[in-house]
Amino acid sequence: MPATGDSVTEVLADLEQRFPGMRFRMIDEQHRIRRHIRLFVNTTEVTALSQPVGNGDTVHLICALSGG
Repeated sequence: MPATGDSVTEVLADLEQRFPGMRFRMIDEQHRIRRHIRLFVNTTEVTALSQPVGNGDTVHLICALSGG
């Protein structure tokens, strides 16, 4: 889905406006990416929320699943 922002933080803030509570499920209280979440800008894994996002970039939000 389209989202706007110049960084991963701004993209997540844009998504949070439309889907309240989404950010909390991915980012903890210390503003770190939760262990079961992987974020990518294009094909590069994001390690810092300040990662720049350019016009036309794709941000992938991946949730690891496990169970038995």
